[in-house]
Amino acid sequence: MTATIDTRVGWRFHSTCPPAWSSHVERCAGGFFHSPPGLAASGEQGEPFFAELMAGRYVVGIAAGVHRRCRVPPRPRHAHLPAPPAVAAGSDITPALAVETMVGRGLEAGWADLTIDSFEAVQEVPAGETGLPRPPRQEYDILLSGTPGELEARLASHHRRRLASGDGRTLRTLSGRDARALLLQVTSVARERASTRRGVTYDEVVLPPVEAFREDPAWGLTTYAVMRGDTPLSAALVGWAGKRAYYVSGGSTPDGYACNASVWLHFQVALAFQSAGFTHYCLGGAPASAVNPSDPSHGLHRFKTGFGSTVRACAGARWVFGGEHEAGHRLTRWIRDHFAGSREIP
Repeated sequence: MTATIDTRVGWRFHSTCPPAWSSHVERCAGGFFHSPPGLAASGEQGEPFFAELMAGRYVVGIAAGVHRRCRVPPRPRHAHLPAPPAVAAGSDITPALAVETMVGRGLEAGWADLTIDSFEAVQEVPAGETGLPRPPRQEYDILLSGTPGELEARLASHHRRRLASGDGRTLRTLSGRDARALLLQVTSVARERASTRRGVTYDEVVLPPVEAFREDPAWGLTTYAVMRGDTPLSAALVGWAGKRAYYVSGGSTPDGYACNASVWLHFQVALAFQSAGFTHYCLGGAPASAVNPSDPSHGLHRFKTGFGSTVRACAGARWVFGGEHEAGHRLTRWIRDHFAGSREIP
């Protein structure tokens, strides 16, 4: 049904996930970062909120994020959305209007700032005249259309060769503490490996708590592992919601890295979501500079494009509403940085 837009367009906020949220996510073509486990996996600390963009009595858009409180005054002051708002097809609401309306709500509510990140973004978040663009990045999206054979045919030749060497491997799903332990192992190895390469950095991975690994029929976090016998070779934490799946984090053991197990892993994950009726599997992101052959992250770019993925340019934005509040935070950081070791001074 096409929603009729009137002048009463605004955001309605909830501190808990509304009962109809899964249908909103699917109708608005939302994704994993519009779901409760997506907020947990984003690494942002705070109180979750779920917002419906209302046009009269119709829900024409959704957003999910966290509020972080300041000590003074004790109310939500900082808002962070890991993904831009998603809007329903067939309405007159554009993504830019949804963002503009969210910025207006933050200003009216007395927020100190609003950050909209670019996970699963289909385009750059419009910063407008008052926002500050965040560093550009890009994501790699595998379209899960066609047959499994057609999906394989889209792979680069070097990826197809690595699939052929996958004899004796099995794909397993892990949950709870076992999943988290393996993910910590492989991400630590990946971080150590990146530290030996000039110019390559590997951010500290913030894995969600064990509770976030519980799955719901509408969304969830699944850990996939490539095994040779009982020996793990590679693992991937994948979030999913609204017919879209997203690679959150993962890596390979030294043995798995030596045999390129991650290629086999991600292709099997793509097949699993394809058979379940999903439409997209996003391999995550990389810096926008990764397209340059001289860039330290170019190897990651080649790995992800080798799956026949579509490269989407995206960037978030940030709005600062309270200049005095922001100045207070800068002063606090300056004092902390300059006097943290003062107790050691005789």
